[in-house]
Amino acid sequence: MSNDNNKRLYNMAVRMAVIVGTLVAMYISATFSKDGFAFEMGGYGWMGWALSALCIVIQLYWNRMEGDKGLTIYVVGMSIYGYSIYTNFVGVSIAQVGDGWVFPLLFSLILDILPEPFFVMALAGIVSDPLGKAVEGMGRIIDSSSTTPRSGVKTRKNPISYQGKKNTKGYIDTGFSSQIEAARERERLERARKASKIQY
Repeated sequence: MSNDNNKRLYNMAVRMAVIVGTLVAMYISATFSKDGFAFEMGGYGWMGWALSALCIVIQLYWNRMEGDKGLTIYVVGMSIYGYSIYTNFVGVSIAQVGDGWVFPLLFSLILDILPEPFFVMALAGIVSDPLGKAVEGMGRIIDSSSTTPRSGVKTRKNPISYQGKKNTKGYIDTGFSSQIEAARERERLERARKASKIQY
């Protein structure tokens, strides 16, 4: 029983440490994103914080969602990630002493991609994969565009109805000729019936 309690306490401590660490990483990311927003006009500083908070909320929701996402959710989520990574990159570049783009890029990717999946996993037990979802969404868009018929190309709605057998003349009988003949026969019988009524 003591071993089970120790394991439970250890797991709880690890989860709490992950939650606290990811919250700190979110705050650092929001700070650099606010600096990367970089509006020089007075009174607009709150917008950088507001957009940073919005990015965190949408990224948490993106990582919390399960199953297939619609195209709108996918585009909005990827746009939010793109904005957050870019503003983090700009903010880190401004704070960096020397020149170079490798460290700001790697640091901004870590700050922007790492916190939310680990936070959701530690808090709700849901394993999320935002990069995998992005690749899956891109594949779905590519597949849907490749299967869409090109303009001007007519497709058969029911290819089975166009299949037929060769008649005695060697032509493909699709079944339309027999239908036409049947219609003509019905019309001839109807005329004969009307003519017989007129005679009486």
